[in-house]
Amino acid sequence: MRRLENVVKKLLHSLIDACPQQGFIPLEEYAFQEAVKAYLADLSCLDAEDMGALLSETSFLGMLQRATGGYFLQFSHLTLLWLVEIERTLGVLREGLARALDPGEVFIALQE
Repeated sequence: MRRLENVVKKLLHSLIDACPQQGFIPLEEYAFQEAVKAYLADLSCLDAEDMGALLSETSFLGMLQRATGGYFLQFSHLTLLWLVEIERTLGVLREGLARALDPGEVFIALQE
């Protein structure tokens, strides 16, 4: 389980590093990106069970929609593409963590 958590942390930090802050961006967009990066950093500090529970509750873009009322949709296409990549990656993590934490899945994997 520790190996899985290390892989997840590396993946989340690669998303943070992929933040498109090149060139001039409006202050609101920069602040938003920093908040997303802080969320990903906080997420990377959780253990696999807590992270799986949090990710299973809602989608990342759904959470942003509710939190900002869709305000984030006005940002640059680079920021929006970054958010879509985060959504896709967190979806894969959600599925992977669900399988890794499901005792039935582990049992089946061990039988094979």
